Amino acid sequence: MSKRKNIGLTKAIIISVIITTSVTLLLLTVIGFTASYSKVKDGVFSTTEQSLNVYSEKVNQWLNQQAIFTAAQANAAGKLGEVSGGHQNNDAFIDSVMPLNDALLDCYTAYEDVSLYMAVTDTSTLPEGFDATTRGWYQDAKTKSATIFTAPYIDTATGVMIITVASPIYENGSFVGVFACDITLDSVMQLVGEMKITEHGYPVLIDSDGNFMIHGNEVYNPAVADGNAVITACADAEGDYAEILTLIADGIYMDVHKDWDGSSKYFAFTKLPASDWSIGYVMPKSDINSALTGLAVIYIILFVVFFVAGNLFVITVIQSQLKPLKKISSVAERIADGDLSATFDYNSTDEIGKLCANFGHCTDTTRRYISDISDKLDRLAHGDFTVEITEDYIGDYRPIKESMTNIIESMRRTLVNIENASVQVKQGANEMAQTSYQLAHGVSGQTDTLRKLSDDMAGIIERVRETDHSTGEARELAGNAKDKIEESSREMDKLLKAMHDISEFSVETAKIVKTIDDIAFQTNILALNASVEAARAGAAGKGFTVVADEVRMLASKSAEAASRTSALIQQTVNAIAEGAQLADTTAQALSEAVSDTVSFDENIIRISETTRRESEYMDDIFGNINTISEIVASTSDSAQSAAASSQELSSQAAILSNLISEFKLN
Repeated sequence: MSKRKNIGLTKAIIISVIITTSVTLLLLTVIGFTASYSKVKDGVFSTTEQSLNVYSEKVNQWLNQQAIFTAAQANAAGKLGEVSGGHQNNDAFIDSVMPLNDALLDCYTAYEDVSLYMAVTDTSTLPEGFDATTRGWYQDAKTKSATIFTAPYIDTATGVMIITVASPIYENGSFVGVFACDITLDSVMQLVGEMKITEHGYPVLIDSDGNFMIHGNEVYNPAVADGNAVITACADAEGDYAEILTLIADGIYMDVHKDWDGSSKYFAFTKLPASDWSIGYVMPKSDINSALTGLAVIYIILFVVFFVAGNLFVITVIQSQLKPLKKISSVAERIADGDLSATFDYNSTDEIGKLCANFGHCTDTTRRYISDISDKLDRLAHGDFTVEITEDYIGDYRPIKESMTNIIESMRRTLVNIENASVQVKQGANEMAQTSYQLAHGVSGQTDTLRKLSDDMAGIIERVRETDHSTGEARELAGNAKDKIEESSREMDKLLKAMHDISEFSVETAKIVKTIDDIAFQTNILALNASVEAARAGAAGKGFTVVADEVRMLASKSAEAASRTSALIQQTVNAIAEGAQLADTTAQALSEAVSDTVSFDENIIRISETTRRESEYMDDIFGNINTISEIVASTSDSAQSAAASSQELSSQAAILSNLISEFKLN
């Protein structure tokens, strides 16, 4: 088994302490950075919100000023109308209003009677048929009965992008018109453009209709193209602006969203209560993370400084404390190589000094025990098993003494037992050799007897096979006889049936003869009657008398013939009855012969089967006798081999006894 490469105790301790210190320092750094990161991030977000609050409040205040200014002028115009009873003084009123607000492009009053009074811009520049009451700002102010701000649009008179602040005019509580001020979009852009929260961020202003008024991307800013206003709605712009508008509630909404260029940035938005517009600031993540990056750099520098300084201090202390261990390691290596004369020259009262002292005591004790064990093993090697261990073994060395004592005693007992056993083995081997020779002689005689028995059994088996063959032939003849007798029985049954049929036919024939005899008797009576009648007739009946005589003679002959025939038939019937009786007797005898033949055939079959089994048994017995003969022959050989082995065992026992005598056991 290969040894694992060891890096050394000093290095292991230094590495362990460095790893522990580094991990601890790293955890503290991570924890400190996480806490600082959270605070700095919250501080950056708080600063952003505060800045947005400041700028939004500034813009909202400016819008409020415009709304208040417009509402005040609308109220003044209403009062002027009430006092003058008409609008003839409106031109002078409008001219006096313009110097009051530097943000105004122009201002005007529009009335329900379609009259319009303007300042700065000549009304002749307005399109022919211009009706202010149809304008969106007019309708919104009238409908809402409040000051309103319009979305950017192109001024009809000047052709520039403006927004309008409009407020309704009331005279005696009734709506009569609208006072409005036009402010260029550049003025609003200049005001909002002053917003600068981060280095790379930009402000965004969205009107109440969801259209961009100011944006960092010039494409989204309102512009005039070919005399038409180009305004971009948030819903049509790239990025998440439309979604952000739905998320703005009271206060400031701030979160990460996708900008028009596809990048994720921080969006901070809030509402302007004065106009229901939305103002916000879009900041790249790098602006927010720059402060966090600086914090991370500071923590990394602190970690490296403490890591290097701490580990240098730890390494210096450990090396100074573990320096004596190198001397201990050198002495320990000599002891490991078998040099127990090595000693420690380090004297100290610290833990390492105590370790050296205990190590030296351990070495002395081990050296003394090894010397004692070496002496005892040397005596054992020279055959002296009377040796005893008197050295006092302490602690975990005590089992060594007990084991050595047990080994010596066990070896002594074993050798004594071997000596005694060798004598007994020698005696037993001699007896076994003699017995084996006798067994071999007896087995040789049994072999001859078994050989003769095998020859006799072979003759018996041959005769049994001949008997089996003869039985087979007898079985075949009995079978043939059985078949012929059964055939004769069937033919006899046919003859018996024919004779019964002849007997029945003879009876019928006798009946017919009896009928013929009756007919002859009647014919004879008729002939007699005919003769009597012919005699009565006299000469006329003579011819008939001759006929009657002939008929009577014929009837007489017929009766005689019928009588003889009946006698012959009766004799035939009697002969047939005797033949039928003989046939029945013969058929019964044949049936009994068939039954006896079947029984004889079955007995022949059983005899043949028994003879076949006896032949098989004889074959098995013959095979077993041959096996026994082989076993006896093998036993004879084994007995001779055992005799020779016994002699060899006796010789080896004598040699073993001589070897045991060389040991000193008592």
